[in-house]
Amino acid sequence: MISVIGNKLRFLAFGSRFSAMPDTGRRTANAELSFTFVELMVAVVILSVGLIFIIEGFIVAAGAMNTSSVRIQLVPFLESKMYELELSAQENNGIERGASEGEFLLDSRSVSWGLEIFGVEKEEDLDLSDDLNEVRLNVNWQEKNFARKIQVLTYLKNKK
Repeated sequence: MISVIGNKLRFLAFGSRFSAMPDTGRRTANAELSFTFVELMVAVVILSVGLIFIIEGFIVAAGAMNTSSVRIQLVPFLESKMYELELSAQENNGIERGASEGEFLLDSRSVSWGLEIFGVEKEEDLDLSDDLNEVRLNVNWQEKNFARKIQVLTYLKNKK
């Protein structure tokens, strides 16, 4: 039972129970353990704000886990595609310049990839643009409202 005398309402803490006691103005051993309704509400607000930050942290962590899961699933594709290119360059004594692209599904998610093979840029004192190709493999996918991308880069001998 909660009673109010004057403007003060006090709750006394006894173990895990709270009981409402009127504030008589006298200090007793039990009065030192009591706190007001305003103090109780301030504590609830502080805990609520802390809980909001904790829940937001869990949401951010879940999104990061989803993104990293997709990236982990795409690594074998990237590795196999690069291995095919390197093997082709070894067998054919180089690789021709050009571009290609494609799409595939990964867990009902549309993933597109693009391959670009072009000559390296000339340096001031070194010109390897005729002998060396820069190979870029890009993988793109949409995650919620954000475009995600992974790019792998290597250099292979130019086929003349």
